[in-house]
Amino acid sequence: MMDFDRKVQERIREIAHAVSFKRPEWREWPHLSAEEFEELAGKNTGRDFDEVPNTTANPASFALKSLEGVENSVILHTSGTSGSPKYYLLSRDMLVKNWMPGMYAIFNSAGLEKGGGGTVIFVAGRREGDGVDENGNVALLSSEFSQRLALAMFDADYVISTYPNSRRLDVLSAILEMERVDVVSAPASTIARWADINLLAKGLKASLAVRSEIGEDLRRILKLTFEKAVKEIHAMLWDKIKNATFIFSFSSLTKKRWELINRFVKKKCNLYVSSEIGPFASSLCLGDNLFVFPLNIPVFREDFKPLTRTKRYYGELLVCNAERINIETGDAVILESKNPPTLYREILRMPIKVGEDRGREIYAGGYWREGCEILNSYEIRNAIAEIYDGRIFFDIRERKIIVESNAVEVERALKKARGKFRIGCEFRVAEGSFDVRAKREWWVYFVV
Repeated sequence: MMDFDRKVQERIREIAHAVSFKRPEWREWPHLSAEEFEELAGKNTGRDFDEVPNTTANPASFALKSLEGVENSVILHTSGTSGSPKYYLLSRDMLVKNWMPGMYAIFNSAGLEKGGGGTVIFVAGRREGDGVDENGNVALLSSEFSQRLALAMFDADYVISTYPNSRRLDVLSAILEMERVDVVSAPASTIARWADINLLAKGLKASLAVRSEIGEDLRRILKLTFEKAVKEIHAMLWDKIKNATFIFSFSSLTKKRWELINRFVKKKCNLYVSSEIGPFASSLCLGDNLFVFPLNIPVFREDFKPLTRTKRYYGELLVCNAERINIETGDAVILESKNPPTLYREILRMPIKVGEDRGREIYAGGYWREGCEILNSYEIRNAIAEIYDGRIFFDIRERKIIVESNAVEVERALKKARGKFRIGCEFRVAEGSFDVRAKREWWVYFVV
């Protein structure tokens, strides 16, 4: 076992064991009809699918303004990607009705059993104040809390560390010393850095100073030349985790990274967990697409219809639970089926402002709808990935797709491409650029 904060894990274990929740019949969820889904979700939320109002709840409206007077509670926060992080108080009701059954379903579908095999988890770095405070509160990024909650429910042997440490010798040594690994829960970028032997080598080289904290097997291997040692460690690592199920979000993956991961990962599980709504959907290890859990009522903002009743096949996602109506998730989804509600594997981020240039505002996201609908910009990027991997700007005002090179080839490729994307207006492709520093490899920009 390796844990960078055992005090937090013990506190979450106390919280989880102090309440009782009904273990979900998650194996039935992929086979529900729309009517059966509505019945289960209606019971869990106490709400009626016939009475969804056309109002929304902005997460800022129920975010904590201060921690004064808050004691012995769970406080979850966002990453702050679209601004300052928001902090939310997790109620006992939401813990029992949403977070526990949802995370149980995800990890149990991945093969984890109570007291069973090992689990390897990597989480984001913490913010100041995260952990257990003097008032008994647990404050964590929701992604770390959700995974630690799963560990508490299953009482499994585990290794948990942060993303930057995933290639450290001491962390890899702890993984290799586990009897077996059933589940690896980590972002796609971490998995890719293990799969790509050159990226693994960079991490290993940077951590050579911690060799005193590693097991005998790695010490023996490190007596070889560095190149041979890397190959040996790469082979040993993937042999150890070859039978594990990998839990990670399939959203926003470049074509190149997706292909790399699939060369090594045989069993995988997609998921969608949000700070504001908890665990919402998962592939339950049955494919790539996401089954919406019958724990909430999912709604499209465009028509305020539940996903079981809408005539749309994509839109901005709102969620009703036992506490709030039509929570704005900041995400858009593509609906594959209503029986039960099943989402395309990609969760599309609604636009966030990332900069300005020459009096123009620049946004990034997966779904744009003002003036011209552009759906699933991630797939647009993948459609031209083999000929162009630079930045892409949709100039909404001028109806241009601006790329930094290869304009003719990009235009030709987009005309030929077919897939899960939609460009609702006629755009011409031109070469150019805008000055924006914010960058992620899957981002496509919208200029207004």
